[in-house]
Amino acid sequence: MNVVNQLLIIVYIIPAAFFVPIIHEWVRAMTSHALGDTLPSQRGFITANPLKFFEPIGFIFMMVFHIGWGQPVPTSALRYKNRQLASVLVGLVPILVSLAIGIIVFNLTQMFHIANNHIHYIMSLFARINISFAVFNLIPIYPLSGQRILAALANPNAVATMTYYEKPLQLIMVILMAFGILPGFIESITIGILTLVS
Repeated sequence: MNVVNQLLIIVYIIPAAFFVPIIHEWVRAMTSHALGDTLPSQRGFITANPLKFFEPIGFIFMMVFHIGWGQPVPTSALRYKNRQLASVLVGLVPILVSLAIGIIVFNLTQMFHIANNHIHYIMSLFARINISFAVFNLIPIYPLSGQRILAALANPNAVATMTYYEKPLQLIMVILMAFGILPGFIESITIGILTLVS
């Protein structure tokens, strides 16, 4: 692969690497806000400004591994009417939205002939990375959505244990990403999902 093609691939990935985590965290902020939480609004996350949700390290991981994270939206369960259900939804809805966007964009690229190969490739990457991001966020390690879901469903002792081992688990996750093990595993699940919906 020549240098020009390598640079093109980097350029193709940028829209997904930038917007996928931002959309995910924006949906989390809006979901929590809709369920009565005032903290996202107080911290300025009920906004159309994408930079509020941008996290540079997560962006670099998105560029390199196609999985990463955005700026975690702070939420509080204090104002939820049903705290457990609402907490699960705040973790689950962003995952479902990322998955839905990925499937919809993927099927659009399959249904319609896009004459511009550059646009087609960007859309295909956007679809795949959305689905990979949804799968990645099922992992119950902070700052991923799976951690919020598990924390809402687990007993207090389990939550305390999760919090205690948070840093070592994050380190293990980063190591698995750096060696390509986790991205490879998630990519295989992504391909399976795309096969089912195509």
